[in-house]
Amino acid sequence: MKRTKFEIKLKIYLLDGTTISLCLSLFDWVKYKTKNEAVKMHTLLDYDVHLPSYVNIIDRKTADNKGVQYIPLLKGIVIVANRFYNGFSILNV
Repeated sequence: MKRTKFEIKLKIYLLDGTTISLCLSLFDWVKYKTKNEAVKMHTLLDYDVHLPSYVNIIDRKTADNKGVQYIPLLKGIVIVANRFYNGFSILNV
């Protein structure tokens, strides 16, 4: 089978989120309801230089597609993300 070379000429960014557990005594700005609290960090990673270009830290209860609305998504770039970021409000840039 012949393989076709596929090249993307636009800037590529990777978008992902992770949940970070917190220590109650160090992060007093988080509204704690239980002893096991966390924040969610959304990162926009520049694929070419392997460095984050933007980081957004929110409470853990916010859904991924709601937390990404604060990340600046520019026209003319390719964003690779998992299905949790799917939403028409995100695509309307």
